[in-house]
Amino acid sequence: MRMGSYMKKMIVLVSVENVSAAEKVIKKAKAQLGLDKGRRVLKKDNTRILFSSGIIQKSFENVEKLAKFKDYDMIIIPVYGENVKAYPKIHDIKIYVNNQLGFSVFICAVRPNPADKDVDDAVENIFDIVTANIGL
Repeated sequence: MRMGSYMKKMIVLVSVENVSAAEKVIKKAKAQLGLDKGRRVLKKDNTRILFSSGIIQKSFENVEKLAKFKDYDMIIIPVYGENVKAYPKIHDIKIYVNNQLGFSVFICAVRPNPADKDVDDAVENIFDIVTANIGL
């Protein structure tokens, strides 16, 4: 049974200040969920969860490129915070992925210049969301 048949698809936007913070959070979350190094897709039964390998597109015009992820049940994707002007606002991404692609949206915020505890807290949030929704 695909996740989409009994619950809405979900996207987790990991709101970060920079690439370094994103890499730390995504790498640790994947490891905690048992995803081997280099793999980006976690599968359980017919549910597919994608850990995006890079920061979201660099302009609002490119937000629609997220449509390439529409066949996944859950996506974990880092996105720059609102203070970085070149990137789309999280609000704009939320509207697009919710209304156009049918994903419910959860934002996992990571403080600027995160300490190890901040990274660990974000990883725990991602772990809880994933495990609660796919029954690991």
